[in-house]
Amino acid sequence: MAEVGLLAFARTALDVARMELPPDRTRFGRHPFTQPQLLAMLCLTRYEDWTFREAEVRLGEHRELRQTLGLLRVPDFTTLYRFLKRLDGPSLDRAVGETVRRLHHYGQKALPWRHWLKWMVVADLDQQILLSQRAPRSMERLWDFAR
Repeated sequence: MAEVGLLAFARTALDVARMELPPDRTRFGRHPFTQPQLLAMLCLTRYEDWTFREAEVRLGEHRELRQTLGLLRVPDFTTLYRFLKRLDGPSLDRAVGETVRRLHHYGQKALPWRHWLKWMVVADLDQQILLSQRAPRSMERLWDFAR
């Protein structure tokens, strides 16, 4: 995946994670990383198929990625592991799925509108006859066929 795509994925993953989780699990203690930031990092790790150590190295090397995620420093790989163990499995899968769904057509042109094939069907139940044909695209021609 290209680096620009990685930034877009991280931005979208952070938005999804903010909707999924509260900022902090508890109000006590220091919080160098918010739960949405950690979940977005886990989404990146799962999507890019990185190990936790690779994620730590990549975040350390990629300043724009840290800025996109709002990180002042890079989390240790054990931080990501402990957060993953605390998180239930379906929420990570939902977050990755929703992020990918939102990015499905990112940076692509909109697909042209296409006419979907429609059928006109007439059924005569008394004589057990079934007639069908393709419907035309325009409504004016549809009424010609219906007469």
